[in-house]
Amino acid sequence: MPLQAGQIISARYRVIRILGQGGYGAVYLVEDTRLAGRTVALKESFDASADAAQQFQLEATLLARLRHPSLPNVSDFFSEPGGTRFLVMDYVEGRDLADLIQQGIVSPTQAILWIGEISEAVAYLHSQNPPIIHRDIKPKNIKIRLDNRAVLVDFGIAKLYNPQKQTARIAKAVTTGFSPPEQYGGGTNTHSDVYALGATLYCMVTQTVPPEALDLVSQKERLIPPRQLNPQVSPQLEQVILKAMSLNSLARYPSAREFADALHALTSAPVNVGTAITSVAPNAPVPGVAFQPPASDTRVHCPRCTWENRVGAKFCQKCGLAIAAAPASVPQAPASRNPPPIPQVSPQMHFELGNAYARRKQYADAVVEYERAAAGGFEDAALFYNWADALIDLDRENEAVKVLQRGIAKYPRDGDLHAELGWAYARLKQAPRAIQSLETALRYNPQPFAYLLLGLVHQELEQHDQAIPYLNKFLDAQPDSAFGRLVLGRAYLNTSQLPQAQSEFERVLKNDSKNEAAHYLMTVVHQRAKRYGEAAKWAQQLIQLAPQNPLGPYALGLTQLEQKKWNDALKSFQESARLDPKDADTHFHIALCYANLKKRDEAKRELQKAAQLDPNNKVVKELLSQL
Repeated sequence: MPLQAGQIISARYRVIRILGQGGYGAVYLVEDTRLAGRTVALKESFDASADAAQQFQLEATLLARLRHPSLPNVSDFFSEPGGTRFLVMDYVEGRDLADLIQQGIVSPTQAILWIGEISEAVAYLHSQNPPIIHRDIKPKNIKIRLDNRAVLVDFGIAKLYNPQKQTARIAKAVTTGFSPPEQYGGGTNTHSDVYALGATLYCMVTQTVPPEALDLVSQKERLIPPRQLNPQVSPQLEQVILKAMSLNSLARYPSAREFADALHALTSAPVNVGTAITSVAPNAPVPGVAFQPPASDTRVHCPRCTWENRVGAKFCQKCGLAIAAAPASVPQAPASRNPPPIPQVSPQMHFELGNAYARRKQYADAVVEYERAAAGGFEDAALFYNWADALIDLDRENEAVKVLQRGIAKYPRDGDLHAELGWAYARLKQAPRAIQSLETALRYNPQPFAYLLLGLVHQELEQHDQAIPYLNKFLDAQPDSAFGRLVLGRAYLNTSQLPQAQSEFERVLKNDSKNEAAHYLMTVVHQRAKRYGEAAKWAQQLIQLAPQNPLGPYALGLTQLEQKKWNDALKSFQESARLDPKDADTHFHIALCYANLKKRDEAKRELQKAAQLDPNNKVVKELLSQL
């Protein structure tokens, strides 16, 4: 759970507010109570694993020794009882570069200045012994301070570079559009940060996130040259960006130092750190007006407002900024006759490309890439798990079973693979096999997912008493899971433990007052307790909350049916059928209402509809035979 405002950490830091939160940690603005008035950023790590502890120690150690105007200073780091770890660093007041980009295309001149500052910081990181690779340079990790200085933040996946062990990773991570191809295979080096710097600059001047590097390598996508998206990008700047973003790492700038030097050669003024952030204005091309770049011997751009001033001007005519003498124009190198080859897609890259497709829910493409990874000899346990997961999402459970059996043959003690196999069997309605696989998974890795699945499978077998202990174990680990509490509540309903069921649904509604499933199940609880007034109230609340949800009028119809209000129930069920005409159960209840109203033909017609929708429904067949 995130820290709350006013909470004191380490008897020193008082939480003011949360600044950001992700799956593995959160960052807070806190007051240092020992130094009144001093505010700092407090970074909390949620992950208590040994690998996370090692990563935290690395981040804290490397940041503590760094001193650069475009890097945050670390002043403290510590652990609290229970294993929670904290890092104290300067609070960089300003705005995310990503937010500024979303407001409009950042002018090329301003983009060069900011990325120049970040490149200097990265060059400083690379100059350490051993070099520090940031590995996550992107707009979201760059802050623009109030004095207009760009600052690189978040070293959560940084690593110390060891040329003899390039595949060693402290924490695996890639960012779509900003990570180079080699990072998907783990082989990052100083060239990798150069790609990310170029991709960030590309995003700044085009307001477009570049395609995923693996899509470029596999030629499923192409990188649109920046000038096609923003004609105000000069040919020289475009050349710098495209070289930095070369898919072949050897064709990029050899270091961040050389990339920074190339940027400095493009600007007519030194980096200015004294301009207020409010002076930054998007400079998008005017629709319908062709861009005409100024001749280098007649005009000089102001680095603050991009106004074109005459050569020799000492101050900008528009904003008054001091302008340094313009350097000689940057020559454009001739295009290479032999462009660097696109790197081959390795089996591990095929695996990561499959993961990228899975994140986009393109499961068929993901399966193809997983197959290619396996054919190339990549057989990590994660491959078999993700491959099977994609097949299950495509309703190809039989194929998923074969993939998982192949994975388990190689990794027989991997609990995740056994749990996924249990899920595949559950989807195939092979409950005994599902239970056996899930119980095996729990022997090797007692994980919440397996407990939840066991509860669901036992419910499918109508073994509700046996489902309840598993569901409770799942909720011990995931107490805030609304789905888990709804499933447990249904198990209590099916074992006539109405107070326990009501308690679970009330807990869901306490955290989510608009949860539609909980409203419906509260109606069922009150119906079974013969509290029909309360049941009708909950059904009406659901109808008001979600007018297009067929469960609202259906629940109201069940309540009215219990009260033998046949006409009222008939209207409610008919409304539910209008919202969901393919629900056989609703047509069955409409038939019940007609039968009780002595309307035999209408009842028979509705039962025939129900039989068409659910041919195996024995209750429908029995009532139809009676009519």
